Amino acid sequence: MLRPLLLLLFLVASLRPAQAAGPAMPEGVMLAYKAGRYAEAARVAEEDGTAPALAFAARALIADAITRPDGLCTDCLRQAEALARRASRLDPVNVEAHLQEAVALGFLGRSMGVFAARREGLAERVREQLDKALSIEPGNPWARASLGAWHLEIVTHAGALLATILYGAEESDGLSLYRAALRDLPDEALLRLQFALALLALDQDEHVPEARDVLQGVAAATREDALTTFARDRARQLLAAMETKRSADIRRLVLKFQGYPAAER
Repeated sequence: MLRPLLLLLFLVASLRPAQAAGPAMPEGVMLAYKAGRYAEAARVAEEDGTAPALAFAARALIADAITRPDGLCTDCLRQAEALARRASRLDPVNVEAHLQEAVALGFLGRSMGVFAARREGLAERVREQLDKALSIEPGNPWARASLGAWHLEIVTHAGALLATILYGAEESDGLSLYRAALRDLPDEALLRLQFALALLALDQDEHVPEARDVLQGVAAATREDALTTFARDRARQLLAAMETKRSADIRRLVLKFQGYPAAER
């Protein structure tokens, strides 16, 4: 059976670096974001009230939600979803707004559990937002990475046959979309970490060589910002776990880093 939410790897879209924010943000927002002061960055951006600033505030809140050591902050995610929807109402062609709504919905669904998430049709709602983003900007690498993650997540948890029949998800599509995005964004450590997690979740035996290569690159990342530091630390933990060759331990760490609750591991 499909797991509570097929969507968790949409994290890649939410955690774009401050340098990729697009339109200029209010003073201090980028500095706070790069330093890991996500709640502060979100507050200042929200006060600006423009569509780009509201979408950025949603992204900052999602970063806050997933980097907390005690687990997901669901209040942060609810706020992020609301801000992203406000942004898209102000500007329906704001790609970032659609991406952040997809991410927030995905993580909220995880915290709901299987039946509530299915009842609310969250998988379909997330795909709808990604399709909107890609219809506006087909070449957007973050949207393509997120769609690639969507394919891989569904195949991982539904199996190849059901993933294709029920959702039109294909492993080959997911891999090609993700790899293309990585080529366009060669310096994004967090994006690469998420791809390695997707590979290990999909099939440890088949994909471990590629996952190890990707993680070694992340572990050696030199850019100095909070999200890169976060990704670098997690990559090193995964590499250490992979050295033990204990599949169950690797799986638990992968699911933890993907954001699944303890009961799912």
